[in-house]
Amino acid sequence: MKRRNSLKRVVKLTTLILISCSVSRAQTANPSSPDLESQVQSIYQIGTQLQDPSVSAKTQRNLVPPLIKALSDPNPAIKHAAAWSLRYAPFGDSGVSRVVQKAVLKILSPKATPDPGTRRYLVSDIGYLTAATEFLVNGTQPSSKSLISYRRLIEQSRQALTRVLEKDPSSCVAEGAVWCLGPVARAGDSQAIQAITKHIDDSRPQVRFAARMVSRIKDPFSDATPNPYKPTVATGSPEKLFAQADSNFFKQLSAAQDTAVNLAQNIARRGYPQIATDAESWGFAPDPQEMVNGMGTGKYYTPQSPDNWQHGFAFPGGPKGWGGMAGGWHAITVRFDSAKLVSTMKIVPHGKINTPAEFRVLAFFRGQWTEVFKTDNNQQCRQQNDKDGCIVTISFRTVRAEQIRFEFNDLSTLVPWQDPQKQDAHGWFDKIELLYNKSGSPGS
Repeated sequence: MKRRNSLKRVVKLTTLILISCSVSRAQTANPSSPDLESQVQSIYQIGTQLQDPSVSAKTQRNLVPPLIKALSDPNPAIKHAAAWSLRYAPFGDSGVSRVVQKAVLKILSPKATPDPGTRRYLVSDIGYLTAATEFLVNGTQPSSKSLISYRRLIEQSRQALTRVLEKDPSSCVAEGAVWCLGPVARAGDSQAIQAITKHIDDSRPQVRFAARMVSRIKDPFSDATPNPYKPTVATGSPEKLFAQADSNFFKQLSAAQDTAVNLAQNIARRGYPQIATDAESWGFAPDPQEMVNGMGTGKYYTPQSPDNWQHGFAFPGGPKGWGGMAGGWHAITVRFDSAKLVSTMKIVPHGKINTPAEFRVLAFFRGQWTEVFKTDNNQQCRQQNDKDGCIVTISFRTVRAEQIRFEFNDLSTLVPWQDPQKQDAHGWFDKIELLYNKSGSPGS
């Protein structure tokens, strides 16, 4: 049972981190007639049924042939929907896996499938086969015949993914190939390892990042990696400047207005304010600067472009231990070039299941961290009817701060209205703002 649950986690990992592209499903699937729209939606519905654990294995196997047929449809919207839905095919069935692989490899080229978004989904369809590698290595398949069958499938998949990595003109598609090659490389396949390490210094940022991440992850579900979070002790301002700082503080209090300026914003991405995280990222949201570069969720993730989600900063950890890190506390720290007045923090989680219930805010001034806000029962942006892009607003007494830190417990991201086994919770934030509200009472 333990191995079976682990297999499910590998499948879910493949679903979460291997699928992203600038060409969205909604943009590609733009039916010109009600009949076509109905066809496209019915194909997506098949994908939904394939994800449903209450649907029998026999029924799910019978759902695959219509998707295989749709892959060869001349309409790009139908092909795109089929490629998306096949990610959920029951790849534990070697017969189904063989059929899916054959159909995918036939059209996995820019000539046969011009849309890179669709090719990215096709790559992830193969990724399900490579995700089974660790279970083959551990001998968990029920028979030697099945084992041999899967080994052949994985070998063919590895060859196909390597070709994609070397020849596909889309960096988005090539990046997906790297992630899908990961399980094969971790199982010790020398050719997969060589294919990945060759691109550690790739000129394409997406591909380079994926290669570096994959090459350093030994086991994405290991609990062995301790949470590295340690509060940073900064050096206080020289004593001789304190008097001037006090004078400036009271001048600011008397002259300042409620500011609409985000004190954390750094559009230029250099100098101050600086932003730092206590851990490296996990998945396709690697850049902490995106939390303060003035873009935010509204510029990235919209209902019209649901696939363009790889932004903000995604932390490893969470209840499922994403990225090989056990769940626990993490931190986002904003550093100013000089002390600022701050009384409000606004933070935009990537989604409802990325919003922690337990967090606190600390301010650093004159060599000391002070807690200014704390909760273990946050309800903002955690309700079932809350929209993604919801803003968590945190108000506290006005403080002078050289740094502001947001600390959160990613084990508290689970929401009560959804089955915990279906939640992929971990810390992930698209935007952070720091503001000064003059009506707030000043700190001492």
